[in-house]
Amino acid sequence: MNLTRGHFFTYSATDTFSKVGNGNFLFYPTFFLYPWAFLKLFFTPIASYLIYVWLLFVATGLIAFFCMQSFDKQATWQSLFFALIYLIAPYHLYLTLNNYVLGEAQAYMFIPLVLLGMYNVIYEDKWVMLAIGMTMMAYTRIM
Repeated sequence: MNLTRGHFFTYSATDTFSKVGNGNFLFYPTFFLYPWAFLKLFFTPIASYLIYVWLLFVATGLIAFFCMQSFDKQATWQSLFFALIYLIAPYHLYLTLNNYVLGEAQAYMFIPLVLLGMYNVIYEDKWVMLAIGMTMMAYTRIM
C-alpha cells in the first residue's frame, strides 16, 4: 500500500494492525522486499508470496551452483547436486514454506558465498568473495 501511494522508502507498514502500523521494514531489508511488493501489485498476496519464494529458491540455487563451480571448475554435476541438496535441505524448506521467515531465508541464500570466501581467504589469499558474502549476510540480518 505504501508503494501504491508513492512512498518508496518506507519504514512502517501503515495499513497493518488496524492502520496503527508495523515496523516490519526495520527487520527486513527493503531492497529484498521490493520484488515481493511489486508482485503484490499484479497477483494475490498468497500467489505473490509463493512466486517470491520461488524466486528466492532460484537465486539460492544459482548462488550455490556457481559457488561450488568456482570451487572446482570440472565439477559441474557435483555443483548441480550440491545446489539441489542445498535447496531441498529441511531447514530451508522450513524457513520459507512452514515458518515464513524471509530474513533467514534471504540470509541462507548467501551462506555459500561466505564459505567460498573463507576458502579463498585461507587457501588463495583472495578476500573479495568473503567481503561480498559477509556484507550480504549482514544486510539481510541486521537491517
